[in-house]
Formats: sequence, structure tokens, C-alpha cells
Amino acid sequence: MRSAPFPAVLLAGFASTAGQILVLRELLVLFYGNELSTGLIFAGWLLWTALGSTLAGRFHKKMNPDGVGLAAALPFLALLLPLTVFFIRASRLIWAIPVGEIVRPGLMLGITLSVTAPFCLASGMVFALAWTQAGAGNAHTNGRPIAIYLGEAAGAAVGGLFYTFVLLPAVSAVAAALIVAAIVIAGCIALPKPRRSDRRATQAVTGTCLAALVLLGIGLTFSPALDDASRRLQWGSNFLFARDTPFHNLALLREADQYSLFGNGLLLFSFPDPQTAEYCVHLPLLQHPDPAAVLLIGGDAPRLAAEAVKHPELERLDCVEPDPEIIRIAEELSAGAPRAALKDPRVHLFHEDAASFVRTRKHRYDVIVLNLGNPLTAEMNRFYTEEFFSDIRGRLNPKGVFSFAVSSSPDMIGPVQARFLRSLEVTLREVFPTVLVIPGESARFLGTDPDGRLLSDPRELIDRISARRLDLKFVREYYLFDYLNPLRIAYLANVLQETEGVKVNRDFEPRCYFHNLAVWGAQLDPSIGSALNRLSGAGQGVLWGALGAVSLAILATFARGRAGYSRAVAMNVMVVGAAQMTLEIVLLVGFQVLAGFVYTQLALIVSFYMAGLASGGAVTAFGAKRIENGAPGMAAVQAAFSALLVATMPIMSALRTYLEESSDAMALVKFVFSALAFAAGLLGGLHFGLAVTVRTGTSPAVNLKGPALYAADLAGSAGGVVLSSLFLVPVYGLAATLKALAVLCLACSLTLIRPRK
Repeated sequence: MRSAPFPAVLLAGFASTAGQILVLRELLVLFYGNELSTGLIFAGWLLWTALGSTLAGRFHKKMNPDGVGLAAALPFLALLLPLTVFFIRASRLIWAIPVGEIVRPGLMLGITLSVTAPFCLASGMVFALAWTQAGAGNAHTNGRPIAIYLGEAAGAAVGGLFYTFVLLPAVSAVAAALIVAAIVIAGCIALPKPRRSDRRATQAVTGTCLAALVLLGIGLTFSPALDDASRRLQWGSNFLFARDTPFHNLALLREADQYSLFGNGLLLFSFPDPQTAEYCVHLPLLQHPDPAAVLLIGGDAPRLAAEAVKHPELERLDCVEPDPEIIRIAEELSAGAPRAALKDPRVHLFHEDAASFVRTRKHRYDVIVLNLGNPLTAEMNRFYTEEFFSDIRGRLNPKGVFSFAVSSSPDMIGPVQARFLRSLEVTLREVFPTVLVIPGESARFLGTDPDGRLLSDPRELIDRISARRLDLKFVREYYLFDYLNPLRIAYLANVLQETEGVKVNRDFEPRCYFHNLAVWGAQLDPSIGSALNRLSGAGQGVLWGALGAVSLAILATFARGRAGYSRAVAMNVMVVGAAQMTLEIVLLVGFQVLAGFVYTQLALIVSFYMAGLASGGAVTAFGAKRIENGAPGMAAVQAAFSALLVATMPIMSALRTYLEESSDAMALVKFVFSALAFAAGLLGGLHFGLAVTVRTGTSPAVNLKGPALYAADLAGSAGGVVLSSLFLVPVYGLAATLKALAVLCLACSLTLIRPRK
């Protein structure tokens, strides 16, 4: 009879990855989705899982007598998932956070740790209990508990695919959590029971699982009501409805006659809001003498289109919004001119990624308006890079105008805000020789080619309004004379000119979102903004000097006897864990840069990575008896992974060049990124399996140290995701980050290539 550990950890991996996607999406709604919040969520998740694995590995005999503890832990893990979703949605009420208020970093950390602790501790404990039970010798693993690592990775890959392709398009987050919990508990009931288990305890666990299934079934029946009630806890009495899409968690709120649409907790737009719509559309279109072809990217398409079609010269208006649900919601609540504008034969809607649209479409435009808000994340940063601006210029007709706006201050500009705005300005000037930046609550950036002309005299714009017979309520004489005040424009230009040391924002050197993060930090606490501002100016010498010091310290610390060697193995697992997580982030960012935001493909990249981990675990699991001394192999795998880190950037650069030359290269891009993810996972799985053999040997009696190494792997991953996403990638770029990690991995591997004493 097959014993329980392998299928149990398969179920745990399935629940953990589905749960991670659910919890990440829900917390990003609460935290407004910048890189700091994402880093804290991943770090909390990984660290609590590491702690759970450590504790259960140390006390497994007390926690898992005769395998009953593992059988009880799985349904407990499953039930925690829907409870965690409800806990997150109640957080605004529990922590007294008003809707729309930015959560301070300290409170963000507290909420993250409290929310992720129960589920992640249980997840780590299930892994450790399964490992130690398998290590005691059983039919299915043949005394090779590294097979548990294989099972966890395989379950994680299946869980991610199942949530992304099955649950996300079909059901609400609450229903998804209940379904995942039901699948895991049903699996618990079907698990074969250990032969020596206590019959009463086994019956109690089975009875509890059956009762839990009944409760989950009732919950699924009433899941729409549960979802609505929990959303009202999350958003308050003004909440109307929420919809989950592959791109956003959308929530619509209403106060009096004003509707506000939020995406992942961030305000996308409010309506009716004619003032914002007029500012967004007419200021750029008035800059061009004959705006016949216009492209609008993002925003409230019905109302922006209604403003654009007022210009008599307009012959074609293309509106790009990747999430069709946003357009549907805006259209449902539209009447009059906005609804009529979408039916205008000149107006065309495209549900595509904006970067892919600009790069692949052949249409040319007189005016292009980017209306996506601030570059809060690495994903959003790609719309404010030199490469994207170059693609924009390639879609403009001669003398065409490009415009975008970001949050600013209408009067005084502080040093943190100035660095953010300067980053955008120097990047725009790399592509457009003629640039005008207009101050305001939203700083308006305008760019054109050398033959074009940007108007800063309000009288010229007023003349064009009159000539086109535009009936506008807000973009009028009194506003334009204040908005285009030459003293304010000169003040902003001087502030930006005096802000030195700011580098161009590029696809593979995404610096701008770090400057925006500093602005966000300064809004919470000036000291946070100042600290991040100083970090943004750290040069390459700081990186390589720190790397050299750390490498020397590691070599000096672990150049000792047997005890030092054992710790060196764990340290190498931690370093490779950090590098693995960083490479996964780089692949996800790189794919979005080259192929656009394709949610399902991003999920496939993660799944290929997990499949690689499972394959690497399988190689060491079923080849463990042939591994006599895994230290040379571990060092060789680490060296191979370092080579992969160094090779990744040239591969991505070559793909970008190929994309520029070929219009049908997307299939190759998808294949290469999936292959890179699989290769990274394969090397990671091999490395972990070899570390287990080096640390403990292959004997089933002593091969019980896996939970501690698993915890080290997760702790390293937590450090890697925070350090890379918040500092290394935005400050030094993808190439320098990967090279630095490759050097660190090689330096650490030197502690392995010597005989144990």
C-alpha cells in the first residue's frame, strides 16, 4: 500500500501556489500594488513557510506520531485559505484604514505578517512532516525524502496552472479559495493511511474532513453572497460590485452621482469627471495643427473618446486598453456623448498590451496620449523607458506630438519629486529633441521631433480652440493663462536642470519606478523618501565593492572544519535560493518588456520554473543511491547556474533585436523564456537535492535534515525578492544584478570544493 507523504505534499504544493496567487492579489488591493508591498508580501510568505518547516522538522516526532499529524495538518491548511481571504478583506475595518489612504510601511509589514502567518506556517509544517515521515522509510519514496521536494514542486506547478486557467476566469476569489480547499480536503480523505496509525485518530481526522467538505459545499452555494459581504467589509458602504480579471481586481464604488473604478486598489478613474477628461485629451491635441489620427492608451475610453471626437480634423481614433472588462464597466455606466463616441465609425477599440500594440501595429498617428498614471511597478515602468518612447516616435507622423502626465506638485518641487520628474525628462529627451514639461498637480510632458513645435503661449492654444469651435468647460482662457504661466514653467525647468546624476530609464535598467517609490515613501515620511533618494544615486562601485567584501567575508567565515562545512552547504542553498528568485523576477520583467503583459504566459513561465524544480528533484531522488559525494556536483551545478545568470541578459538582448527585425518572432520569445525558466528550475532542484546528500548522506535513517535546508532556501528567496526588486534591479539594472549574483554564487561555491575533515 502506498503511504501518504508524497501525495500529501503534492496537495500542499497545489494549495500553496493557488493560495499565494490569491493572497498576493488580495493584499495588493489593500496596499496599492507597488514594489515595496509586493516584496513584503513575498518575504512574509517565504519566511513564515521557512519557520514552519524549521519547527516541524525539529519537533516532528511529537507533531506527527504514526503519521496522524500530517493527515491532520492538510485539512487545517486547506481551511486556512478561505479564512485568510476573509481576514484580508476585513483588514481595513480591523486596522481602521480609510478607503484611498496609503498604508504606511510599518503597518503594511504588520498586516502582511499577521495575514500570511497561519497559512504559511501550516504549509511549511506539512512539507517538513512529509519529509521526515518519508525519511523514516516508506514504500513510495523508498527512503528518499528528496522525492518530497519533487512532489511539492509538481503540486505547485499544477496549482498555479489550475488557478490561472480554470478558476480565475470563472469564479470569484472567495469561490476559488473554497474550491481549492475542497480539493485538498477531498484528497486528504482519499490518502492512504499509515499502517500503524491510531484508528481513533484516523477516524477523527476523516470525520473532520467530511464535516469540512459539507461546510465548504454550503459556502460554495452561498459564495456570491459571501464574496459580496466580504467586499463590503473591504470597501465600505459605497461598494457596488467587484470583478476579477487576469489583469486586475476591479471594484466600483459610488458616492452620490460619482463613480470610482479601482484596479488592484488603485484609482483608475472617476466618472463623470469632465475636467480630467478635457485636460487629458485637449491639451495634447491642441498642440498639433491638424490631429487627424490619434492614439489614446489607457484611461476611461468612452469619455476620452467623447472629448477627442470634438476635434473636426479627427479621422481616426484608436483606443488601447488591454482589460476589456474596464471598457465594459465604463460603457455600462455611460450615456449620451460617451456612449455615442464608442459607436462613432472613426473610433476603434483594441484590447491589447500597449507596448505590443505600439511595436507591432503599422498605423501612424499625429498625436499619441499615454494615460496610464505613475510608473509604480516594474511592470508599469516599461511604458516610460527610452525603448518604449522610441517605439512611440516610430508610430508618429512628422511633427507628431507625444504626451503623458504623472503626479506632481503644482507649486514647490522637493528633491525627491524632482529626481522622479527628471528621470522622465532625461528619458524623453533621449528620443524627442523638443520637450515641454508643464507643471501642475499632474505634470504634463510633451515631446515632438525637431521639425515639430510645442506651444507654451496660451493665446495660440485659445486661437486653435476658437478655430475648431470646441465647446469646452475647463480648458478655457482663464485656465490656460494660469496653467501655462511662463514663471511656473521656467521654475520647473530650472529645478529639473539642477537635479544632477539622474540616468535614463531603460527596459533593462528600470530606474524610474524606484524614483516613484521614493516619492511614495516621502509622502509617508520625509526620512524614508530621503533615504531612498540617496540609494538611487549609488554607483557601480558601491555594488562591486560591497560584493567583494561579502565574498571575502564568506570565504573567511566558512574556511573551517566539519561544522563550518555543514553550515557552508546551508549558506550556499540560501544564496542560490536568492539568485533563483531574482532570476525568476528578471524573466518575468524581461518577458513583459519583450512580449507585453500576457497573464497566462507569465503563469506558464512560473509553471515551467516549478516543473524544472520537480525535474531536478526527480533526478536526485531516483539517482540518490548512485551519488557518493555530492559536493563536486553541487559546486558544478552552482557554476552552471552562474553561467545561466550571465547568459540570460545577452539572450534577452538578442531576442529584442530579433523582434525588431521580424514581426513573427513571438513564438520564439515564448519558447526561449519558458526554456530559461525550466533550466533555472532544473538547476535549482538539482542543487537542493545534492545539498541534501552532502549535508546528511543518503542513508534513510539520517536523511532528515531536508526541512532545515528547505527553510534556508526559502529564507534566501525572501531576501532575494526584497533586495532585487526594491534595490538591485531598479538602481543597477538587470544585467549588473545578474552578474553580481553570478559572482556571489561562484565565490560561495569555493567553500564546497574541498574534502570534509
